[in-house]
Amino acid sequence: MTVTGNVVSPSGTVGIGDHGSLTASGTISGQTGVTLSGDMTLSGLVISDAGVVEITDTGGLSLTNTSSIISASSIAISSPGALTQGGLLSAPRIVVNNGSATATGLDGTQIETSGTARPTGALLKTQLPTSTMSQSGFFMATGQVIQNGRLAVTGTSSIVRIDASNGVTLNGSGLVAPKTWFILGLNAGAKAAGTVDVLYLDTVTTGQAPGGGAALSGTVGGLGGDAAAGTSRIEPGSNAAFRINGCPIASVNCVLLTVQGIPAASPLNNFAIGSIFDPTDQDDLLLPLVSDEVY
Repeated sequence: MTVTGNVVSPSGTVGIGDHGSLTASGTISGQTGVTLSGDMTLSGLVISDAGVVEITDTGGLSLTNTSSIISASSIAISSPGALTQGGLLSAPRIVVNNGSATATGLDGTQIETSGTARPTGALLKTQLPTSTMSQSGFFMATGQVIQNGRLAVTGTSSIVRIDASNGVTLNGSGLVAPKTWFILGLNAGAKAAGTVDVLYLDTVTTGQAPGGGAALSGTVGGLGGDAAAGTSRIEPGSNAAFRINGCPIASVNCVLLTVQGIPAASPLNNFAIGSIFDPTDQDDLLLPLVSDEVY
């Protein structure tokens, strides 16, 4: 199916489904929601002023540089095959899932979303935002991300989380998101490389396997060099294979400190503290500051 004109529902929902390929270059607008399914190439505007936009691809989804997907509430995109992402995605909550396939980002791709500011200090892995626990932000689950050029994120206190089972590559300008809390999730053995400009950086690792790690460069919270590494965090624990600007993430002056655990019990329990006083001694026979065994 090819849709070149406009499909508009001023007060209802628009649903378009095709068992084969679906190409749409016009405007698809549903006041209370838009639902699309098929093996799609979208190059026009898909918008819902008061509802959810759901895009379910049956093959490989292509969002060209001229595409705009906009929702006042949320966008949900799923595709079992390769995903090409370009143009604009705009919603308070955006969830993209293409399984274990590859997501390729076009130069100039834009994301407008919201989120929350990162709490100060160290966070547990379970405390980091995910698509299931957070109502705002951009969340992508994929096999591999290859961003070819600039990926710009706007929105005050926005969240971007990318979970990749095979790796993330941010070419060229990479991720340009100076007001964004960026969470990078990597499975065991996966690698990340490229340039980031973010407000906060948390790296999450799952499992252990040889060859995994990160070689990022750029700024975090406006800081470059080893200071960017010092203000970044990694969960569940430090790992010298994950670096930004050549320094281990969460290192101090590019030195990764070893943190000793807190003892489960007081170490004083291993000491016996007694007295040299013998209760059978008579007070008038005690010698001050000298052992009475000498006499």
